[in-house]
Amino acid sequence: MKVLLTGAAGFIGFHTAKKLLARGDEVVGLDNLNDYYDPNLKRARLSILQKEPKFRFVKMDLADKGGMKSLFAREKFPRVIHLAAQAGVRYSLENPQAYIDSNVTGTLNLLQAAGLRRPIKSERAVGTLFGSGVGVLYSVTTISGPPLAVMLSNQGFTKGNFRTALGFIRLAESSFTAVAYFYAGLFTMQSAALMPFILPSIMVGVPIGGWLIRQIRPETFRRICMSFDAWVVAFGLSNLLKELHLVQSNLAFLFMFAVGAIDAVLLYYFFTVQLPRVKREADEAAVVTQSASDFMPALAKTSAQRT
Repeated sequence: MKVLLTGAAGFIGFHTAKKLLARGDEVVGLDNLNDYYDPNLKRARLSILQKEPKFRFVKMDLADKGGMKSLFAREKFPRVIHLAAQAGVRYSLENPQAYIDSNVTGTLNLLQAAGLRRPIKSERAVGTLFGSGVGVLYSVTTISGPPLAVMLSNQGFTKGNFRTALGFIRLAESSFTAVAYFYAGLFTMQSAALMPFILPSIMVGVPIGGWLIRQIRPETFRRICMSFDAWVVAFGLSNLLKELHLVQSNLAFLFMFAVGAIDAVLLYYFFTVQLPRVKREADEAAVVTQSASDFMPALAKTSAQRT
């Protein structure tokens, strides 16, 4: 796997690169080789790393926004380990701008180069059109999650804000759906008679669902929910085709079986390819985190000896 490692010429970056190369990763090391301490020491570390065929070095400053953007466009890194920073504490009193350029602006440039985002400047102008489209999609298929996720992620919401926004939207969806059902005359004595069957299902299903969420991976849970939604929507559309006499007899349910066949293929791909890859990447990230943690005592010991 290709990994961008910033701060590759530093002490921790050097040892992290060695660990990654030892397990077979391709490492692109990035460093600006500043003179906060002897650059010859940094070059000596790089000379060791450059003996490895899977290591490449890029001299670049994180503050170079255009350079960072071009680097990501060219290399398309699937993984980034960000260790670059302006070191030291006392030096920040002498040259605070160096810390802002590297630790703040540089990190922001890295994050923006690593992702594709086009924030919407006028949310009101887009809100009506987008909201109407999602509303129609939800009313026909009961699906609204994917477009909402793309929109909220594109706007740069944090995880907490994302969940809050999604919660409010779900509340609005269910409330307006209930109002629409009321005006459509769907709340009748016959429908009310279903409540004794619905309420126990909710009382039992919610705790079971909460337990399942804690037991399985989020990716697996979401994929199973998507599969269930596809089957439910396909069944409803098949019935609709039959009721409207657009398709004669039970041939309308061929649509549901077609959806089921496609979903089965996608599920097979998810469990045999995507999920193992997610697990492998999570394990690799844990190894890198542990490796970085192992380096900290050595760094502290080296710093104490220098002092």
